[in-house]
Amino acid sequence: MKLYFIIRPIITLAFKIYFKKIYHWGTEHIPHGKPILFSSNHPTGFFEPCLLACLTQDVEYNFMTRGDLFAKPLYKRIFDSLNMIPIFRFKDGYANLKNNVASMEYVYKALADKKSILIFTEGGTETVKRLRPLQKGMARMAFGSYEVYGDLDVQIVPVCMSYSDPHRFRSEVMVQFGKPIPLSNYYETYLHNNNKAVNQMTADIEKAMRPLLVEVKNPDNDQTAESLFTLYRNSFPEPVFPIAVKSNRRLLAHQEIAGNINNSTDNELDTINKNTHMYFEKLEKKGINDFAIAQPWHASFSNFLVLVIGFIPFLVGRYGHYLPFWYAGKIKNERVKYLEFEGPVMAAVGVGGVIVQYLVLIIAALIINHWLMYIFVFVLPFLGYYAITYWDLWKKYYLCRQIKSLNTDGTSRNSREEVVALRTERESIMGMVFRKK
Repeated sequence: MKLYFIIRPIITLAFKIYFKKIYHWGTEHIPHGKPILFSSNHPTGFFEPCLLACLTQDVEYNFMTRGDLFAKPLYKRIFDSLNMIPIFRFKDGYANLKNNVASMEYVYKALADKKSILIFTEGGTETVKRLRPLQKGMARMAFGSYEVYGDLDVQIVPVCMSYSDPHRFRSEVMVQFGKPIPLSNYYETYLHNNNKAVNQMTADIEKAMRPLLVEVKNPDNDQTAESLFTLYRNSFPEPVFPIAVKSNRRLLAHQEIAGNINNSTDNELDTINKNTHMYFEKLEKKGINDFAIAQPWHASFSNFLVLVIGFIPFLVGRYGHYLPFWYAGKIKNERVKYLEFEGPVMAAVGVGGVIVQYLVLIIAALIINHWLMYIFVFVLPFLGYYAITYWDLWKKYYLCRQIKSLNTDGTSRNSREEVVALRTERESIMGMVFRKK
């Protein structure tokens, strides 16, 4: 049995722990019974292929992957079993470039067998909230299959992922699929002018991908956009369950914010930047968080009781999984050189560490052979997930208690007035961003 099918359910569970919310939309656009080339953006090291494999269980993906990773025979066997296809670059050396012939033959045969190929058409990875220029390799690959096998009815499906912060545990991700583009649309052009068909197809794929992600066009506006996204998420929180939600509402809201930033005049942007910066600067000086301004009711007595009653199970769940998570953080901090790989490496090491821990615990339970040990091993995973949700609630409670403390100090009247002023300032910023249609 392929590792692909063994690891996919494990990764699916892991993602529902790593991400607080996974929004997805447009899976109905994926054609069935046809060869598919998925064209994806690539903001992280390897979250994207894993997310797609987990969200669309009825699709078996084959992934185009850096060829240099296949150098060692053991790695090659593992990656082959994970449906990875090596693709070599110029910097991998001319000798290795010749290996792409075999890879392309594999791709063409896979498409002839009506399989699915995932390609990161930007040609590299970078954690940015914008689509980078697409490379022409996908179009050439698609037409290559046409040259070898004729009309296979290949479909190009655009898909994009937008993250709140992929390298932060308990963040959000939004995945959106677009409508398929038939390769047959370009046959006539290709027969007359190969380059024109390749350029046109690449341009059309890029045009189809842009509406699928959150795009802040000017990098100078990234920080302001992040602050505004934070304001929105704090204003409109989602329930804890379900983790994976078939909805594009979050994406549309983020796109509206980004679109209004992109379409603002210089004067409007200056006002938005200034007001947003001043608001968050005031929060920092007072030692409070925007979440507490937006949702102060989380510092309720009922939440306090829940936290007190659930404290012991939280300790068991948290410290029962301390080692794998500590080690994942250590590896991320000491070994990862590039931002794009921080979240993926931390998640991968964490999953591997948890698997090893439970294998050790199961062996220990079999050796000890006592019913209490069996119960402990069975209950610990549930307590681990409980500890994560408990910590989420604790952070909300703690942040909102900061507002409560601010309102009950020696200058409580002035403090309450300041909080009201901050809320008014916050609403004004939100109004500026959402005012355009």
